[in-house]
Amino acid sequence: MGKVKKKRLSRNFAEIDPKFSFLKGWGDLKQRDVDVAKRELMETLKIKADATFYRRLRGQIVPTVEEYNQVLDVFKKYGVKQPYGV
Repeated sequence: MGKVKKKRLSRNFAEIDPKFSFLKGWGDLKQRDVDVAKRELMETLKIKADATFYRRLRGQIVPTVEEYNQVLDVFKKYGVKQPYGV
């Protein structure tokens, strides 16, 4: 018997969960708002590392109901009505 190769997932978009990913809203932000919105989301979600932020952006970390609503509130400030999805 030969060795079985493990399938590697792409690091960039591994396991995107469209229910909890806010990639859609991230793409809808105006360029001038991106840095401010990122800082605000990181403060709101108590995130200190960029890697954790991007895991949440892709929906790899399931938010609590409170966190889900906080993300909605941040995006509403910037005119994005439906941030969740891909």
